[in-house]
Amino acid sequence: MAIFHMSARPFSRGSGQSVVAASAYRSCARLVDQRTGQIHDYRAKRGHAGGGVILPGGGTLSSSDLWNAVEAKHKRWDAIVGRELELALPFELTLGQNRVLVDEFSLFVSNLYRVGVQFDIHTKADGNDDSDGSARFYPPHDPRNIHAHLMQTACHVDPQGELGNKCLELDPIHCSRAKILNQMQYLRAVWEQMCNLAMARAGYATRIDHRTLEAQGIERRPSFHLGPCASAIERAGKSSRIREREMARAAAEKAQVAAEAEAEAKAIRSWKVSSGSLRKPGLSSRPPGRAPE
Repeated sequence: MAIFHMSARPFSRGSGQSVVAASAYRSCARLVDQRTGQIHDYRAKRGHAGGGVILPGGGTLSSSDLWNAVEAKHKRWDAIVGRELELALPFELTLGQNRVLVDEFSLFVSNLYRVGVQFDIHTKADGNDDSDGSARFYPPHDPRNIHAHLMQTACHVDPQGELGNKCLELDPIHCSRAKILNQMQYLRAVWEQMCNLAMARAGYATRIDHRTLEAQGIERRPSFHLGPCASAIERAGKSSRIREREMARAAAEKAQVAAEAEAEAKAIRSWKVSSGSLRKPGLSSRPPGRAPE
């Protein structure tokens, strides 16, 4: 069934990241980084199921023009040149329906923050895509793993593609200081509503919930995300450090819960013995106040 997943990350030049390279990878395309002269060619990469660039108001621009302009605008060696949202898409929907959903959400984000947004849907096809977009896609290792990447410019963009000042509303530090909701805090609820509306339109009763399991009253440990590297290691039949770490953490939590339960049970037994609630060896087993027969 559909799950809720939304994560965010920045692209920092100080960490050696290039939004041109990131754009080429996510769109499975060939792009030239005009700032460095590097060629990033990911046309052989599989799994791209649609995407595009959206500007405020619904305009568009080539990904090469957008991200090369972004790289040229930011001069600092440690500049945040872009940001990204990763979203799990409803597995119940067809590819065509998910494309419409991602397109609507991307336009909403672009208009809300006045930024450029590149969106790309990733999945692996089991068979050929129907021309009407009705085919569903099934990765061999996890049939539910259809997701989208939304790359956002760190600065404002107008409907014609001209870059402006830094978008402060995308900066979590600024939002904390200004005491306003940051992007993740606000968009989680928006994405939930859009997904649920799309599934309702498609005739599904399944719904997602952006709240934590604790807030939903569900006593279950949250799942963890392996990521592409760890997933590749496990597909090769090996155990990844991420899974080993998470399994060790789960085992430690289980042991702690068991120890706390045993300590609580021991305390209850001790209290009952001290208060005479439990029958001690050599004492009468008759209920209090009952005469011998």
